[in-house]
Formats: sequence, C-alpha cells, structure tokens
Amino acid sequence: MAAQIERARDQEIVATYLMSKATLAADYPSDADIQSAYDKNRDRFLVPRQYHLAQIFIDVPADADDKVQAEKKKKAEDIARQAKAAGADFEDLARRYSEHKTSAAQGGDLGWSAEQQVVPEIRVQVSGMSKGDISDPIRSSTGWHVICLLDTKAAGIRPLAEVKDTIVASLRQQKLEENEDAYVESLLQKTPPAINEIGVEALFKSTP
Repeated sequence: MAAQIERARDQEIVATYLMSKATLAADYPSDADIQSAYDKNRDRFLVPRQYHLAQIFIDVPADADDKVQAEKKKKAEDIARQAKAAGADFEDLARRYSEHKTSAAQGGDLGWSAEQQVVPEIRVQVSGMSKGDISDPIRSSTGWHVICLLDTKAAGIRPLAEVKDTIVASLRQQKLEENEDAYVESLLQKTPPAINEIGVEALFKSTP
C-alpha cells in the first residue's frame, strides 16, 4: 500500500511538472482556430429534428380485459373529438381528462423532445402533422394518447456561439497534451535514455 501511495505521488508530481512546462497562452486558441475546428466538426454539433408536444393520456392497464380495453378506447375517441371541435381548449381538456398527472398539470405540455426520444407510435403520426394539429387516438404499450403538435424545430447545426466554450476547452486540452509530448521529446533528444546492459542481463538470468 505504501508503495502504491508513493507511486501515485510521484505520478502526480511528474504530471504537475509537465503541465508547468507546457503552459498555454491565455489567448489560445484564436478566433480563426475556433472557426476552423467548428467547420471541420459540424457533424458533432448536429441537432436532430425536435417536437414540442402536448398530450391527453388514457391509461390502459397491462392486464385489462376486453371490456376495459373497449371502454378506454371509446374514452380516448370521445376526447379526441372534443379536442378537434371548433373553439376547443386542449389545455383545459388535458387538465380534466389526462391520466398522466405530470403533463396534465401543465395542460398536457410535454416540452421539447428530440425526434428519436418520441415514442415510435407517436413519432410516426406527428411526422405528418402540422403545427396546431390534433391526432386521432394513438395506441402505445401503456395506453391511448391524443396528441397536439405545438411546434417543431427542423434538424440543423448548433450555432458557433452555443458551442464555442466546448471547442475552446477541447483545443486547449489538445494543445496542452501536444506541448507536454514535445517537451518530453526534447528532453529525450538532449539526454537519451541509457540501458543498463549488465542489469538487463542479470534480470534475464534470474528469470526462471
């Protein structure tokens, strides 16, 4: 244990020393470096299509019999008709009828979700809907959903301003590691490591 602690201490000392010798300028990287890194790594900053959805959810227990299944389906269909009626208030209906308490308290609002985060059965339907449309009841593994598409965001690239700090941190870390490697290499060139041939020979002789 003492040897491990001493080894860890030595490693920390070496790492700290190398870091002190591989310091970076405060203004690194330049704006040009940042822009170049952004342009070369646009795929990393891709934002998928997003949906802002609201729902009215009718729970269907996993062990529900045919009668309960039919009743739940009819309830969802009745709610969908009300939601689609002229002048209907989807938020009010969600608060009154939705059995998903968290979203019901928000008028059915589920917030923004990336396309792949949306339940597959719902995703298939909303992909063809327009802003403000209300779906027919959609069956999932947990129950029925009446969905209102509040808004969408098309897939795109996050702007540079949003990812600049991440790029700067990555470039500085990369440059720091390069400087450390270059410093170690310069030391090796000045003082090449010497091999203790007698010691190596003794080691091999002592190995069974």
